[in-house]
Amino acid sequence: MDLFYEIFAMPARAFRRIKDNPSWTVPIVGAIILILGIVVLTIFFKMSVYEYAMMETLHHEAAKLGIGVDQVVQELIGTQDPSTLFMFTLGEFTTDMTNAFTYSLLGILLPFVFFHFILVNETRLLSASLAVVIWSKFPLLVGALLKIPAGVLLKKPYMSFSLAMFLPADSRFSVGLATIDIFSIWTLVLLALGFSTIVENPRKKTLAWALVFGLWGAWFIVSLVKGLVFG
Repeated sequence: MDLFYEIFAMPARAFRRIKDNPSWTVPIVGAIILILGIVVLTIFFKMSVYEYAMMETLHHEAAKLGIGVDQVVQELIGTQDPSTLFMFTLGEFTTDMTNAFTYSLLGILLPFVFFHFILVNETRLLSASLAVVIWSKFPLLVGALLKIPAGVLLKKPYMSFSLAMFLPADSRFSVGLATIDIFSIWTLVLLALGFSTIVENPRKKTLAWALVFGLWGAWFIVSLVKGLVFG
């Protein structure tokens, strides 16, 4: 619990502790908490989105036919319980769960392999590199948690904490600006800080920041161009 607190309050101290006492227990426990948390919160967030989409569809159909929403529901499901409507979307949850797990796992393994062998490349610090990647991603879990109440309060079922939330959904800039997310940037800072802490070479400390934000900058440019060109 001390490490969890320090990651948010005193990250440099947390990463020094990880470097001084490398252990496989810390990253494994952290990975389990992170992945399960993201999967569960993704499902809850998607449930609110699906519910919103279903109600929008019902209101649209009622307006088109000139009848009430209750009549549309009755025509769709007859005397069945109204919850039957939302059963139609349950098939989507399997895909959401699989995707959330896959992306979370790849989001851990790929940066771990890349940054460890580029920056650290010491067998004794393998677990420390993995721990840096895992713990640096916990702000994403905080962001996923806050999406649900924020979406309800702001009446934005497709809630995000990126600059794209200030643009119309059909804006060509929204794809690029979606990468500028407060929790994603927080994760990048922790990732760069973590690797710059566990490496000894001063040049590699600087390289850690350059690599992390250089790769993010390249992704931002690609996303921005993609949105401007393809819409």
